Amino acid sequence: MAGYVWNGTPEPPKPPRPRTPRKQADVGTYCGTRTGYAIHKRGKEKACQPCKEAENAYSREYRRKIHNGILTPATPFNPDACGTMSGYRRHQRHRVTICQPCRDAHNTCKAKYRANKKAA
Repeated sequence: MAGYVWNGTPEPPKPPRPRTPRKQADVGTYCGTRTGYAIHKRGKEKACQPCKEAENAYSREYRRKIHNGILTPATPFNPDACGTMSGYRRHQRHRVTICQPCRDAHNTCKAKYRANKKAA
């Protein structure tokens, strides 16, 4: 690492700061919550049953809100990408009826995928 020159006098390079390890949170205080589940997973350990149940309950509620239309994408539907796979996915994400060009693009993509998988 080169030093800097300031007003004609070189400044010696500074040694890199040592990395301090991240303090592990105590899962006991968060057990039975989504945070506890995340701490288990971050620590690469198997989550306890109360933490699993909390994560599953949150996921069920989140999917229910999406299904009922309470949670929607932040941007309105824009048909610019129609006729492509991203357009097909955009129809799904916005819960809009899929147009024929997007349906054709999806079928073509899936057919190519199946052919490649069969050839391999």
